[in-house]
Amino acid sequence: MQLLRKLELKCLQEFDRICRKHGIPYFLGGGTLLGAIRHKGFIPWDDDIDVMMLPDAYARFTQIVDQELGEEFVYQSQQNDPEYYSAFDKIRLKGTVFDTYLSRQYPLKSHGIFIDIFVHDYSSNRKMMQQIHVIRTVYAKSLVLHKRHNSPMHFYGRLKLLCKAATWYKDSTPMETLKEREYRILTRYNHKHTKYLYDGRGEHTKHGVFPAWILTDGAIYTSFEGIQFPIPKHYDEYLKFSYGETYMELPPEEKRIPEHDLAVLDFGIYQNKNNL
Repeated sequence: MQLLRKLELKCLQEFDRICRKHGIPYFLGGGTLLGAIRHKGFIPWDDDIDVMMLPDAYARFTQIVDQELGEEFVYQSQQNDPEYYSAFDKIRLKGTVFDTYLSRQYPLKSHGIFIDIFVHDYSSNRKMMQQIHVIRTVYAKSLVLHKRHNSPMHFYGRLKLLCKAATWYKDSTPMETLKEREYRILTRYNHKHTKYLYDGRGEHTKHGVFPAWILTDGAIYTSFEGIQFPIPKHYDEYLKFSYGETYMELPPEEKRIPEHDLAVLDFGIYQNKNNL
């Protein structure tokens, strides 16, 4: 775990270098942000790094990343890897392998150790349209996921007729069409710069929307594993949205487990610490 985290930090520092060079704002996100605040570093049982960006910053980043990324790394997204299906992007470390039992089944261009890059897209100013936006997002992401796994659609055992219809639509629609539909839904309000954001590409989609000022009001810096990285100025409000009012409390011991169902971990040349 110690070496894995050093290599993930290596990916994060490369991402940070590019963003600093071009003045592109970003924040630590997800469990990495929670770890920075609660533990001053990794959550003890965490096995990955998350960062987050606003749509305009992400657009600028994607325009320059291919030219700027160091030779040790590879950028992975739906746009440059046809077998990659996640709505968020990754920076991976070449010559390494971090595979779950799921990801090892697919011929991805890279299976390396990584960081995740999430975008927080805008949503509607109207409550009803926000709810519809979230529902459509969950459905669109589910279509892509089940298409990738070749599995039937399901809604927690309910609405069986609707499940059958959704499964037929998923099976009869090309993956590229489903990905394009997902992207259109995620980015529907980005050009409007509304007063609300949502975690449509991440794990907190169903939490709904949150006020955009929580992220648009800028960043402060804090220590993560002894290195200064940007976090939202209003990190407390963001963490309460993501993890609840008691986010500073440790979860029960049975929930202190890594997120990924790891199948293969190979450090390649980095197994020799002289190559770090």
